[in-house]
Order: sequence, then C-alpha cells, then structure tokens
Amino acid sequence: MLWGVRIGVALILLTPLVISRYTPFPVVFPKTLYFQALVEVVFLFYALLLIGDYKKYLPRFSPILIALFVFTEVLLFASLRGFNFERSLWGTVERGEGLMLHLHLFALFFVLVGVFRKRQDWLNILRLTLLVSLPVGLAALAQKLGINSFYTDLSSGRVTATFGNAVFYGSYLVLIILLALFMGIFEKDKKWRILFWALTVFNIFLLVLTGTRGAWLGIAIGLFCFAGSWFLVFGRKAKERRQTFLFGIFVVLLFSLLFIVFSEAGYLPRTYILDRYESAWFYLLGGKDARTFVWGLGLDAWRASPFFGYGLESFNYVYDKYYDPRFLEMEPGKSMEIIPENIFFDRAHGKIIDTLESSGAAGLLSYLAVLGTAMWALFRGKLKRSNPFLPYALLALFVGYFVQNIFTFDVSSTYLIFILLLAFIDISSRDEPKPIASNAADLGVGLKMILRGAAIIIAAIVFLAVIVRPFAAYAKLIDFRGFAANGQTREALDSLDAALKGPAHTRFEVSYYGAQALLQGMQAAEEQGMEKEASERLKQRIEFMAEHLKNKNEALHMRAYMLIAGLYKSLYLAEKDPAYLEDEEKILGEAIKMNPQFPKLYQLAAEMRVLQDRLEEAQILLAKGYELDHNQGKLYEWLGMSFMEAGKKGGWRISTRKL
Repeated sequence: MLWGVRIGVALILLTPLVISRYTPFPVVFPKTLYFQALVEVVFLFYALLLIGDYKKYLPRFSPILIALFVFTEVLLFASLRGFNFERSLWGTVERGEGLMLHLHLFALFFVLVGVFRKRQDWLNILRLTLLVSLPVGLAALAQKLGINSFYTDLSSGRVTATFGNAVFYGSYLVLIILLALFMGIFEKDKKWRILFWALTVFNIFLLVLTGTRGAWLGIAIGLFCFAGSWFLVFGRKAKERRQTFLFGIFVVLLFSLLFIVFSEAGYLPRTYILDRYESAWFYLLGGKDARTFVWGLGLDAWRASPFFGYGLESFNYVYDKYYDPRFLEMEPGKSMEIIPENIFFDRAHGKIIDTLESSGAAGLLSYLAVLGTAMWALFRGKLKRSNPFLPYALLALFVGYFVQNIFTFDVSSTYLIFILLLAFIDISSRDEPKPIASNAADLGVGLKMILRGAAIIIAAIVFLAVIVRPFAAYAKLIDFRGFAANGQTREALDSLDAALKGPAHTRFEVSYYGAQALLQGMQAAEEQGMEKEASERLKQRIEFMAEHLKNKNEALHMRAYMLIAGLYKSLYLAEKDPAYLEDEEKILGEAIKMNPQFPKLYQLAAEMRVLQDRLEEAQILLAKGYELDHNQGKLYEWLGMSFMEAGKKGGWRISTRKL
C-alpha cells in the first residue's frame, strides 16, 4: 500500500505534461482530470494504510492543515449559496477547476503530510517536480522552432509549452524558477545542485519567451527578495559572496539595457517580447488595459455579494451580468477594442479579485490565512536549523508567487506545486515526532476486511462518477464533432446521443458545443437524406438549452443566449417558418433582461426584425446598439448583412439614409 502511494504521487507530479485530444479543450481540462484521477487512486491506497495502522499514518493537526481546511470549507459554503452549485462543484469543461478540484487538492495535502515525513522523501518529490519542467521546456522550444504547436495558436509568437496559454506557462515557470533556486541551496549533492542552477537559467530564458508580464514582475520581485535575504543572512559574513552577487546583477541589468537600446536604435530587430515589455510600463503608468476593466467588473460584482461571493467558476456569469460597453473603447495606439465583443472572460486575471468574486471577503481572508500560516511555519522547526537561509529562500518563492498572482491565476499544475510546498513546509516546521506505538493489532481482522472492502467500493463509485463518466461523455462529443466535420451524419448523431447519456452536469455543455457542430453539418445531412433527423436533434438541443437557462444560471449564459438566437435564425432561413423568429425574439428578450448593455443583442434583434419585414423597429434597435458601442462601421455592416439575408437590397439603401 505504501508503494502504491509513493508511485501514485510520482505520477501526479507529471500533471504538467498531460494533454489529450479526447476532450473539447485538449490542454487544460485533461490535466485536471488526470490529477483528480490519480489523487483518488492515491487516497484509496492511503485509506487502506490508515485502516492497517492509523496511528502511524494519520497526520497531526497543524496551523497549515487547519487553515487549508477552513479555506476549503469556505469555498464549499460559497459555492452552495452561489450562482449554480452544480457548475461550481464540477467546474467547466474548459477548466474543470470547481470545488471538486479543491477537494482533491486538500486530499493530496492530507496524504503528503501523513506519509512523507523524511528529508529524503521530499528531496525526491521536489527533484521530480523540477525535472518535469525540462520536457515541458523542450515542448516550448519545439513551439518556438515550429516543430509542434501542442494544440495552441502560436500566431502571437509567445510560447505556451504544454499549457495552451502563455499566462499559465508563465505562472508555472515563476514557481519552478524560484523552487530551483531553493533546491540549489537545500540539495547537498553537487551534481543535483548544478542541474538545478542549469534549470534556473533554462527556465528564465523560456519565461522571457512567454511574454507574460505578470510573471515577469513576479520573478523580478521574487529574485529581489531572494537577493535581499541573501545579504540579510550572509552579508556580514561573506564579503566576497556579496560582491559576486552584486556583479552578477550588474551584468544582467547591463545586457538587458543594451538589448533595449540596440533594439530601439534599429541595430536589432524589434520583437513581440520587447513590445510586451514596453506595454507593461504603459499600463503601469495608467494606460487602459483589458485587465483593469475586468478587475473593475469583478470588484463591482463583489460589492453586490461581499461576504461569500458567487461560488467557484462563476466569473463567466458575472462577466455577462456586469458587462459594460465601455469595454469596446478603442485601445490607445491600436485599431481594435480594448475587449472585442466576441471575447468573454472566465477569470478576472488576478487571483485576489478572482477570490473576492468567487468566495467573497471570507474566501480572501481564509486564502491569506493559508499563506500566513505557511510564512509563520517557515521560520520554526528543522528547516531553519539546517540552514538559516532556507526559510528566506522559500519566502522569496511565496512573495514572487503572490505578486504574479495579482495579475494571473492558478491552474491545476500551479495548484499542485503550491500544495507540495505547503506540505513540505508543514513537515519541515515540525520537530521530530516521538515514536508512536503501532495500532496494527487494535482492529480485528474481520473489521479490517469490512473497512477495506467498503473503502474500495466507495473509491470505485467516486472514480466512476468523477472521472470515467465525464471523460466518456466528452470523448463522445469529440467523436461527434469529428464525424460531423467529415460529413458522417449517422455516426455523428449516434455519438451525440451517447454523449448526452453522460452525467447531468455535462449535458448543457455537450448541447452547447454539439449544437454548433450540428448546424455546420446540416449540408452534409441534407445530401445524405438525413436533414429532417439532424434538424430534429438540433431543435431538441435548442429547447434543452433554452429551458435550462430558465432554471439555472450558467457559465456560458450570454453566449448560450446568442447561440440559440443564431440557431433560430438559421432554422428560419432554412424552413421559412416564422415561429422560429418568434422563438428568437423570446430568447433575445431574456438576454436583454439579463444585461441590456450588450450591443450585439440589439444587432441580432434588428436582424430578426428585418427578416420579419419590420424595418422601422430594426432601425431603432440598430440605433440602440450604436448608442452603446459608437461603432459606425459595425452599424452599417450589420444593417447590410440583415438586408442581404432578407433579400432587401433596396431597403438597405433607404435605411442607410434614414440612419
């Protein structure tokens, strides 16, 4: 059983490497599912260990354990009273970072502090954590060299490695770089120390290539704290070390300055990375940025529910509810909006505001309590006695992590490292425990067999519900989309039916993404004589989504309204049944009731009025949309599209003059 726990934890550390094309989002969600699956297996082995000898493996209470438990309970309570408990519990298929993930994180922490109590255990865990960053980094280099994209659009020039997003990879690298610096001191084996210092340089290079400004700031502050702590601890004892360290900083700053000067002078080509660096200063000096607008929206939402927020995975809904057309203002010096209307945020891109929005002041205070107890534990126990600088090195790591999280947010891979560090600090802060007498003989053989059987059955049920059934549903959705794209209508419809048999929490998202693919496959269905059957399935998905949105708030709420409206319009254009336009009018009315500040809602409604030959009302609706976005080009574009679809080209010219 013990080896099962050890092997399972080692496999969990490979989470950053996981990608899978068998889910709608192949980079982020598979990592979460993989992590949760292995935590459940590990926890089963741990439960069997406890049944065999609970006195030996049951962790003692500690401030960190209590703080993490309280934080998890606050998230549970916030989600119970939030916007949609089902969505907060399971998360979305894009992220999968609901309450279920946090329960698994707490379970992993419990196992780590219960089983891994020796220095060598933690050396092995932290070594493997850092070694995993090497193949992840090689994936980033493969992207930069054009060898493999790893399911990511690389048009921006920023590397994402196996994370699908440069921001996520940058956040991961901040933790890895500062952890490598710590291990360069904590490790006693010279070969390992050399490797960790080499990984530090390698990953700093990759961090630059991510173009992630929040991560840049986090690593800069973390390194500053690391250097300052070095002087605090060793400054009076080692003058040569101080001089060498200062010289190293001078060289780095000199080369950075020369690079910027030569790029500005034209001797070196300007790069996207340099533009990101310069834009960081622009925003720090008060420039408008999408992030600042979204932060304001998050704070507005928090003020409306200040104590416990809206629950996990709720920011999508909050963004829909508090959307402001000011987001469509033109970005200074660019010909595009600060936040284009087709962009929807599912995070505030700031851990502090995300926590306030999802779990309120209670959530933020309990999160800060976790960090605070970890900082307190750093400076007591074995860690400080073994090397007085080690607590300061870890303190620098947490400072860098906190700073970069002001501008970014956690994903499963960064949560994993965070939990590892909390467990390591918790164990390192404790004095050597006194030998505990085994309780192996306390429980009878019969009772142990019953408890072990019950543990295995419960674990199997949980694994089936949390891992197997959701994955099977999303895998069938991928099959459906593939068949639909290839014109294999019968196979596509069968796969969709199978996907819809998945857990209740997956059906809305399967319907949302499935309806889009159904519409795109209608031409192939018509060619195969299956147009009626495919159309009927599409109507079923539309009706399901519309009814679902009446009864529950959803992470994709406004996008689903817009999708349904577009599907009704497409059905009308195909069948010329005016009832579809009446249904579209109802759904757009619900959307406008939710938030009347979306210009696109009025543009869609105007398009519908043109199809109904109610041109005066269409003009009024378009004018209303124009009052919100002040975009004359878009006004005429929507007007022209509406009249062309309705076959009223002459009406377009008349309406243009009136507008």
